[in-house]
Parts: sequence; structure tokens; C-alpha cells
Amino acid sequence: MHEEYRAPRGPKRRPGGFVLVNDTACEAELNAPVTLISLAATTVATDLGNPLGGSIVMLGADTAATGIVEQSSLVEAMRQSIP
Repeated sequence: MHEEYRAPRGPKRRPGGFVLVNDTACEAELNAPVTLISLAATTVATDLGNPLGGSIVMLGADTAATGIVEQSSLVEAMRQSIP
């Protein structure tokens, strides 16, 4: 979540849900009954050689947190769509 999207998303948070925060771009503080997952996605991406890859780091965190998509499916989709 980026800072500019925090306020509009506030009412959509549900108890028991979770919020991913790129703490490189957003203050990681919430007043909601959700699990906060905070990571420095931009820093991780930069350290791996791709400063624009923060969204991919966040996608991996979401996949790990929810288990909705299998990691192998995610990797295959990225291989097909990322040049």
C-alpha cells in the first residue's frame, strides 16, 4: 500500500484481513483490526538489481501470506509476461 491509497482503502479493511505495506513508501501504522505485513519492497528490489521491481516483491509477499496462488503458478505467469 502506498501512502496516497491509504485513506480511500480504510473503510474497505475487514477484521481479520491483512494489509501489505511497502514501508519504503508508506508509514506502517494502522488503526484497524487487521494484520499488518510491512516490508521494504523497494529496498529489496533495488538490492536485487531492479529498483522498479517493488511491486513484484509485494506480489510475492501477498502470495506467501495468502496462499491463494501457488508459488510455481506465480513464477510461470511472470516468466510469460515479463520480458
